[in-house]
Amino acid sequence: MTVPQYPDKHEASALITPGVSREYHEDGDGGTELPSSVVVTFQPHLFDHVVSERATEEIAVSDFFDLHRLGDRPDVGVVGDFGIGAPSTAMVVERLVAHGVDRFCIAGIAGCLQSDVGMGEPVVCTRALRDEGVSHHYVEPGRWTAAAETTIQRCETAAEDAGLAVHRGPTWTTSAVYRETVPEIERYAEEGIVTVDMEAAALFAVAEYRDVEAGALFTVSDYLGPDEWDPRFDATDEHLRDLFDVATAALS
Repeated sequence: MTVPQYPDKHEASALITPGVSREYHEDGDGGTELPSSVVVTFQPHLFDHVVSERATEEIAVSDFFDLHRLGDRPDVGVVGDFGIGAPSTAMVVERLVAHGVDRFCIAGIAGCLQSDVGMGEPVVCTRALRDEGVSHHYVEPGRWTAAAETTIQRCETAAEDAGLAVHRGPTWTTSAVYRETVPEIERYAEEGIVTVDMEAAALFAVAEYRDVEAGALFTVSDYLGPDEWDPRFDATDEHLRDLFDVATAALS
């Protein structure tokens, strides 16, 4: 069995498009110009911190996610409060592309498969192993989807300018958090995959299909070794805030 199951799906047009959905829901003011770039967040504490500390302006676009323009960088927005995972990420990005946004960057946490990545050291994602379902409905079968090279370079430069040690490499995107098995972890670590996340492959596939740019920045939330799991989620708040600053600088 392959995904998608319908043959030649990639050559066909969709019945429901983001533009049609936007018209039906009449979301937001059609005259409001959105930021050209948006940082995608998944952790509520990061989104709430940004909204409260960066003098943001709320932009009414949809009732299932929140979008704000940064007061100090009006060309950059932040989106959040829509949950986690590939399907919701794809829907949010589709709607924002329909409103004219053309550059995206994830700023989020990820599990780490490599012990040499320290806490607080940003990981610039180069490509994503497609172990979720969404990406397969957007682009032809393949093992990887890739971040935009320009966004990768801008993220690396922004992190270095902030004085942070930067790591670069692929991520493993999966929708089954509680089915990350030991053989998979061992194999992907040996291949040099740095992180495991739930959204990057979908974001990159949507961006490729819609001809926009996308990247992803991660900070370590936990370490996955073949013999043990080492969670560090309670130490991510400050690192996420630093990561968000890197993402906004890269997109600005």
